[in-house]
Amino acid sequence: MYPIEDRVTKRYDYWTGTAWAIPPQFCAAYPFSNGQALVKNESIGEGFLNGSGNVNWMRDLSVDETSGFYDFFSRPCSLSICRRTDSSVCLVDKELHVHDVASVELHHAQYVAILGNILLGRFKVDSDSFEYKLFDLRGERVMANLQILDARPSPDEGLWSIQIQDSWTFLNTNGWSIADIRVDDANGFSSGLGAVLMDGEWSVVNSQFQPQFGRKFQHIEQFSSGFAVAYTNDQCGYLDIHGRFTPLDQYDEIGAVNRFGIAIGNKDACDWTLNLIHPNGEKIKGPFSAVDFMDGDYPYFDLWKDDVVELYSPVSGTALQPPLHGKSQ
Repeated sequence: MYPIEDRVTKRYDYWTGTAWAIPPQFCAAYPFSNGQALVKNESIGEGFLNGSGNVNWMRDLSVDETSGFYDFFSRPCSLSICRRTDSSVCLVDKELHVHDVASVELHHAQYVAILGNILLGRFKVDSDSFEYKLFDLRGERVMANLQILDARPSPDEGLWSIQIQDSWTFLNTNGWSIADIRVDDANGFSSGLGAVLMDGEWSVVNSQFQPQFGRKFQHIEQFSSGFAVAYTNDQCGYLDIHGRFTPLDQYDEIGAVNRFGIAIGNKDACDWTLNLIHPNGEKIKGPFSAVDFMDGDYPYFDLWKDDVVELYSPVSGTALQPPLHGKSQ
């Protein structure tokens, strides 16, 4: 089911792709993930909607959306970050049971993310700087002596890139150890590969931090679904896990490849001319003025053109047109 804003009532409801399933009643609604969807009501607060249309309202809790709501329940531990009305942090599981965390320190974090069995908290040091701290699911500090100035967690592997002092390295969250390598910048691991910046050039490394593919780039982003966005000679393209680089000269900018093998390509960085593309550059749909991808149980793209939105399913490869066009959340 897809959350849609009804243009008549200005309320959100859910559409199955062929019919309206739940009447418009929410001031905000989000995609389903593992059978649950976050919804909001001005007078009641926030709650989780199930596929039968029933809402479990959390009257004293608020979902911490900065931690990335859309994949709350798709994570291995199936927990989401919530805050109580006093700003203290707690965890909510798939059955909507609330688990308090022991650390008072974590309650003061500006940002909390949950990745596997790790809580990552960001704390404001002053107006221009932050510090990151690691906690287990009980809220207890992990590697308390490690001062992390920046962190880029890897979504599917245990090697995170972190900044300590004036250099970057990798944190192995499986064995809680720091790699010996020190580089100028780094992106976390996916598909067994990471990216590092040394002496002004980016290269790909394996999990033993050995260079791969025998070539360097101006920039390499983190691998996603077997591809990384890479730049060389002011030319963008996709680098695959075998070292093959496909330049896409027709695009000023390109985005990460999602799990359906689809990415967003921008032909004009000044005027936003966006296409859905395959990693080989083949256009799927476009052009559009804005594109958003919403993952979950019912993944879809929001495709905007001339103030009209079209929903596109990457599963069926077809457009989804609600009877009343609105804006999906």
